[in-house]
Amino acid sequence: MKEKSYLNKPYDPEILECSLPKYLEDDIKALKKGYEEKTLHLDCLFNEVEGSIDSAYYDGTISDTQKDYLYDMYMENIGGTNDNFNESPFISDIRKQFYQEIIKLRYEKILKYSYDKLIES
Repeated sequence: MKEKSYLNKPYDPEILECSLPKYLEDDIKALKKGYEEKTLHLDCLFNEVEGSIDSAYYDGTISDTQKDYLYDMYMENIGGTNDNFNESPFISDIRKQFYQEIIKLRYEKILKYSYDKLIES
């Protein structure tokens, strides 16, 4: 069995995702379920997970390593959201294009920028 690594160190997701506050666990479960069901409110679920990670980190409930891991696992892997919009028969092509662009810009100009600035300081 191939060993998983995070930041070039071996890890066990059960360790990095253990002892999370219930609200964060619930939000992650809801996001995973949203991906599986291709829900149309994935952006809301994404925002919930982001806020819960930040809250858990700033109140000292999760470690710096856990925060980075959770961001990488659930914030960086945003590509699935675009796939969900593309596969939905209920959204017009122009609306799909709009959502894809908004998500991309929000990630690049706000989330990633803010996260990088936080890491730099």
